[in-house]
Amino acid sequence: MKIKFLSHYDYSGFNGITPEPASRSLPKWYAKIPRFIGNEKRLTLNKDGNNNATIKWCNPFIDSLTAGYMVYLSNDVMVSMENGSQIITWRSGGDLIGLHSEMQISPDQIPPGYSSQPYKFKNDFGIQTPSGYSALFIHPLNRSDLPFHSLSGFVDTDGYHVPVNFPFVIRADFTGIIEAGTPIAQVIPIKREVWDHSVEDFDAKRTRGYAAKFNAKIYRSYKTLFWKRKYYR
Repeated sequence: MKIKFLSHYDYSGFNGITPEPASRSLPKWYAKIPRFIGNEKRLTLNKDGNNNATIKWCNPFIDSLTAGYMVYLSNDVMVSMENGSQIITWRSGGDLIGLHSEMQISPDQIPPGYSSQPYKFKNDFGIQTPSGYSALFIHPLNRSDLPFHSLSGFVDTDGYHVPVNFPFVIRADFTGIIEAGTPIAQVIPIKREVWDHSVEDFDAKRTRGYAAKFNAKIYRSYKTLFWKRKYYR
């Protein structure tokens, strides 16, 4: 399968900043997380059966950081405060950021500590996915360190190839520069399928079987027994 990012303007990617696999933009704080709690040098198992490994070795966590593709801010933008209101400016690069009316979103969408004024990142690239595949657009997963929060959308990009802009709200106390190359949205291609669901009764034998298989390994049970590698190139 192949996802295509279609340059929509003659200046799209003019400075070399283009969408790429999310695995290429791991946050700096992730690299600083120690392997074991308290910077211990080796794995230990506590009496309660838990080990001292940190989130650095949690495959579901790293899979979320590296899922799909990342769209980046193409230019530095400066956020300053004037008369109690945030002002966003930049030097060049087209119409980078636009305004939304506060009436266009619900106050319930705004996380605590964020301004009620919604903006939108202008995206320079359309997206084309194979037939039957859509694209989920979300705030970069587990990136609460970013001073903004992008809202989510789900678009049928096998037919709609116009750039999808990304509404966002910004932390109310933030002033400073958001640098070019900052990830602003994560794009995860998803196959559209018909799903059904069921809720199953408790089965003690089934539950014991799951637990026995998982607990057979002291360290990294999920990765060793269940995890499948994902590929985004």
